[in-house]
Amino acid sequence: IAHTQTLKKESQVQVKRHSTGGTDFNAVFKYAKEKKPDVFIVMTDGYAPAPEITVKCPVLWVLTKHNDSSHLTGKKVTIDV
Repeated sequence: IAHTQTLKKESQVQVKRHSTGGTDFNAVFKYAKEKKPDVFIVMTDGYAPAPEITVKCPVLWVLTKHNDSSHLTGKKVTIDV
């Protein structure tokens, strides 16, 4: 996990690259499972194996324009970065 950010309704999302390579979605899904957020937002290019861990909250994948997301479950949106 390179970075976490807790958002409130009035919060603005700050998008900043914190690291590259070596993505393991299981690490962040484990973190989310422990923290029990209302919604779980993952910003990624999708180039990693699908997570084996599941969470009970909705998952939103925010994906780069060039992504590999066919194996990811949940709502997906694409941003141009």
